[in-house]
Amino acid sequence: MSTSTKLTREHLLLLEDQVLKTPLELLRRSFRTSQRSIEKDFIALNGLIGELKKSNGEGEEGGAGAGAGGKLDGGIERIKGLKRKLSDLLPSPSHPSAMRPRLEHLSKVDEMGSMMDQGFEEYSEKRLLRYIVDYLIRTGRHEEAKGLAKSRGIEDLVDIDLFLELQRIEKSIQAGSCSDALAWCGENRGTLKKMKNTLEFSLRLQEYIELCRSRSILPALAYLKKHLASTTGGGWAETHGAEIKRALVLLTVDEESARSVGAYASLYSPKRWHTLSTKFTSTFQNLYSLPSAPLLSTSLAAGLSALKLPHCSSSPSLANPSPSPPPTLAQPQFLLPSNSNGSFYYPSSSATPSSNPNPQPRLENLLLPHSLPLLSHPDASNTSNHDTTDESHNFSCPTCSLHLGFLAKEVPGSHNVNSVVVCRISGKVMDDGIEGGTGGAMAFPNGYVYSYGALQEMAEQDEEGKVTCPRSGYRCEFGELRKVFLS
Repeated sequence: MSTSTKLTREHLLLLEDQVLKTPLELLRRSFRTSQRSIEKDFIALNGLIGELKKSNGEGEEGGAGAGAGGKLDGGIERIKGLKRKLSDLLPSPSHPSAMRPRLEHLSKVDEMGSMMDQGFEEYSEKRLLRYIVDYLIRTGRHEEAKGLAKSRGIEDLVDIDLFLELQRIEKSIQAGSCSDALAWCGENRGTLKKMKNTLEFSLRLQEYIELCRSRSILPALAYLKKHLASTTGGGWAETHGAEIKRALVLLTVDEESARSVGAYASLYSPKRWHTLSTKFTSTFQNLYSLPSAPLLSTSLAAGLSALKLPHCSSSPSLANPSPSPPPTLAQPQFLLPSNSNGSFYYPSSSATPSSNPNPQPRLENLLLPHSLPLLSHPDASNTSNHDTTDESHNFSCPTCSLHLGFLAKEVPGSHNVNSVVVCRISGKVMDDGIEGGTGGAMAFPNGYVYSYGALQEMAEQDEEGKVTCPRSGYRCEFGELRKVFLS
């Protein structure tokens, strides 16, 4: 097995933690919610049984217990409800556990030893689709994410509903409401306490500040005593005493007066809502083991960084991209399909869209930003990532290509212990010529080096049997080339 195609299980699963951790945490939350509900029913049933025993005893002694039948009927109904709750906890064909399809997906890694194995292509395709759905849902394109996941049959491998919950609560906080976020904190209070997270305190403090802002002094004081200053029942006096004392001053200082006092002006600042939204997002992602950045961006950056070398450069056409106006609702940030054959147009350009009223969405349409010109765009017709006239531009290098080169500018270069020499003509790695391959390396009299096989093919196709250096234009006989030994 070639070392270049060998798979390492640990490396392949490096970004797959959230595939299992996220549904596991969801199962824990469901279990805790069901546990509280079931415990409440058990306590009620135990109390009912005690009352029935007492009624039965009184009936034997004094003829009491006439209402025992009604209590018994109520107990039977509660038991039926408890049975339904318990049955909902068990996975069924209609509501299977999210863990099973994900375990089956990841278990295929153990069956693959090389990238040439039959199952690797299917696994890689599903992984890429998961990354794309993750990217779409994070950028607010919910319907596209749902449609792609459903059409490719990977709904059980992605967490669309979880991201929708995150974005719903984020919007609620940004709109100036803490109720949804506090409800979420109540459902996960035990886990947040183990994490020593202070999100709930920040939300409670903000609600208190809003009461002070509206000068509702008595409700603000009652809220402070109940949720912030109390030492029991979830109070924060022991751990956040200094912040609570500082907040107490707001009872006597309104928003207008606080502007002249720097220590209290920040408490009334509208920027606190943005800070709360960011803190909630970070807490939500940590609790459910969700990466803070899209997996597509992370994997793409890692791949580009591994391929990027000091001599890599992006296409000259992207060195000074033409400025474009900021995207608005009328001008989408991503390219739209112009026709069924896959070409694209800019919403702000003069290109005419296709007459097709219902164009089918394409993956390129969902991912490519309009700041990157496509070869199918009229303005990009004079650019080509196969242009070998630029000294630092190699068409066979991904990080030197048109679009990836633009993205590769932002990532660091790789550190290679053993370097390889790639022929600029054929794009193949030049070897020593001992075991066939490219036949070794040959140098022009001016010093430029290419592979033997590529130069030999060039000489055979030339009418005069000569070879021409693609970069310098130097032309000579094939016999004038010198053998280069790579070490």
